[in-house]
Amino acid sequence: MLQKRPVLDIPITTIELLLDIAALGTVIFMLLFLKINYTLLPAEIPTHFDFSGAPDGWGSKNSLLILAGVMIVFYVGLKIMERFPHTYNYLQPINENNAPYQYLQGRMLMAFMKTECVLLFAYLIWGSIETAKGNITGLSHWLLPVFLLVMAVTLVYFIMKMTKKTDKKE
Repeated sequence: MLQKRPVLDIPITTIELLLDIAALGTVIFMLLFLKINYTLLPAEIPTHFDFSGAPDGWGSKNSLLILAGVMIVFYVGLKIMERFPHTYNYLQPINENNAPYQYLQGRMLMAFMKTECVLLFAYLIWGSIETAKGNITGLSHWLLPVFLLVMAVTLVYFIMKMTKKTDKKE
């Protein structure tokens, strides 16, 4: 049986605001970049890249619209989730004393993940467009390891922060 958790109105931090500006700015910039370049693209563009970053699958340039749509869904979905930290799963029971700290850490985790996901999709869109135009030969072979490392470090960092906090009043 789930316990009733407090619903709190915790002010947005400067870091959250900056992350949101970066994520939203990236979404807007990439949509404009896509709009400007869309008519300049050939009918077939790279739609898949191998582990070395070289294109190994080709398809319709409409696939870029799907990537942009997924980027927007990630942004909007995680932005909405940030508003409901009392519904997240936490590593320890939530009570009146630890809720403000835990909720803030959970919300910060969502803000970082949102920005990281948006940046990933922005890079995929940019890389697909630039490869299709012949300006680059493919994506960086570092994309997957760096993205996975950044996501893992983000998760571990916030898990460590959330497990160190006790129920003591401060």
